[in-house]
Amino acid sequence: PQYAIDPQDYMAYSFEAPIVQVDLFLKYLRDQITSMGGEIVQERVNGPIEDLEADVLVNCAALGNAATVEGLETDELMKPVRGQIIHCENKSHITEAATISGDGESAYMIPRGDVIVYGGTSDEDQWDLSVDDDAVEDIIRRCRKLLPEAYTKDMKIVGHWVGLRPFRQEKVNLEKKVLDDGRIVVNNYGHGGSGFTL
Repeated sequence: PQYAIDPQDYMAYSFEAPIVQVDLFLKYLRDQITSMGGEIVQERVNGPIEDLEADVLVNCAALGNAATVEGLETDELMKPVRGQIIHCENKSHITEAATISGDGESAYMIPRGDVIVYGGTSDEDQWDLSVDDDAVEDIIRRCRKLLPEAYTKDMKIVGHWVGLRPFRQEKVNLEKKVLDDGRIVVNNYGHGGSGFTL
């Protein structure tokens, strides 16, 4: 492997798993839908999902269900968990990801073709989508402290990403209900940062 686990690491593990590059995967899914005659319609929905016309309705609105957002329905357990990462050039053509925790801190890196994702942050109840320069410096510091030197010796930043994980306290809302008129509504939201994992 490109990264050998150091026995002194507080927590380390090694396994093989697929890595999803979300922008490419979503394009693939959209292409699959349209190739079978499906149509993707994007519009804002205000009010209960039951007001929409369809035999089966699936609510994946995530933070659109948060109590502080005008959306489908109010769910007091929904809240954002802000995440920030940096993208650096993958000059070394690294293909293996690494996640390390130690001294009460953690860092990870995930290669995505010609860039490497370094992260990250986890800030509960934060809605700000602007890049926090202090967070950038802290990500770099933690990555250089915890990850192998070969992964961090030449971190040329080429981009930033900030997003909101749709986290639901207690548990994910995954339930099916049948309306009086026989239509089906499926709630499927609150996965936080683990949507693809789950």
